Amino acid sequence: MDVVYILGGGAETRPLLASAIVQAGLAERVLVPDPAPLPGTSASLPREAELIRGMLTSEGVDDNIIDVVSLRQMSTEGEVEALSEYVQTHSTQSVAVVTDDYHTRRCRRLLERTFGIASSVTIELVSCPTDGFDAENWWQREAGLTAYLLESAKLARECINNCW
Repeated sequence: MDVVYILGGGAETRPLLASAIVQAGLAERVLVPDPAPLPGTSASLPREAELIRGMLTSEGVDDNIIDVVSLRQMSTEGEVEALSEYVQTHSTQSVAVVTDDYHTRRCRRLLERTFGIASSVTIELVSCPTDGFDAENWWQREAGLTAYLLESAKLARECINNCW
């Protein structure tokens, strides 16, 4: 892969998987999204992109291969749009997108809508394990129930907005 792209929202686990991908020699660069701060957010708090970059470098990823991309909107759709712009301006041919397992279906739909099913760019989704739950037991834990139900609602909204 040319690039491993860490989607936001999983700063505890996703950077570790991306680091392992780089350390194994499976990606040349790491791409980190950086949304604009929310109104009212303290400027003294570190931004997620800074935290992720710090995790990557502490795991041995060379800071020189980490690219941070600004997002126009803080959402998976905004992250996919930023990836599309990056790919076009950096002659990227292959991308591994790191996200949580429950998020892969909606993410794939957004990637296919943005890049097209027959895109010349190879995009692989890499499913990151979540702490405390997985596809086999998500309904048995509050965090899993919340994550899966919220993601299902977002997928339904995506379908309503873009399928008809």
